[in-house]
Amino acid sequence: MRWMALVAGAASPLVLLALASSCDDDGGGSTAAGGSGAGGQGGATSSSSSSSTGNPPGCHGDPAAWGQVQKDNIACVNNSDCCVVFNSCTAAAQVVGVDDYPAAGDVWPWCDDECLLCMYPPIEVECVDQRCVGYEVPDDGGANMDLRQPHCGEDDVVVGLPGPAMTFPCL
Repeated sequence: MRWMALVAGAASPLVLLALASSCDDDGGGSTAAGGSGAGGQGGATSSSSSSSTGNPPGCHGDPAAWGQVQKDNIACVNNSDCCVVFNSCTAAAQVVGVDDYPAAGDVWPWCDDECLLCMYPPIEVECVDQRCVGYEVPDDGGANMDLRQPHCGEDDVVVGLPGPAMTFPCL
């Protein structure tokens, strides 16, 4: 996978696993890709040009900036310090800090040929022991669609679900 060589030094093994688990059977394409940044339409954007970022043709994002955004130990005081972004191509989710949230979706690296036809998992975020964590929320038939969009945690809400994580692959 041509992108793996570019991000191997910057991404955690969990994100590389999510990127490597491409299950696209129709030859690729970006039918699932789109949107504009973390706060908007899904996390991944197709507006990043390969030539302006030094990415291979058909690849988007900024691996160096993503390496700075993607962390395992994000300090927090409140739930609102913790956010989650989604990559509409790989249908994966990543917990990020509130300071990185506005740009995180735009810098998340992905390539057109890695796009999947999978759904985002619904993710809730919270601050536990002064560290941001995310939880995959059990699917309730689509009623929790707001948890499948980029968002930050809500203060004074205790999530308390089992299995906190930082990275979530598609369903």
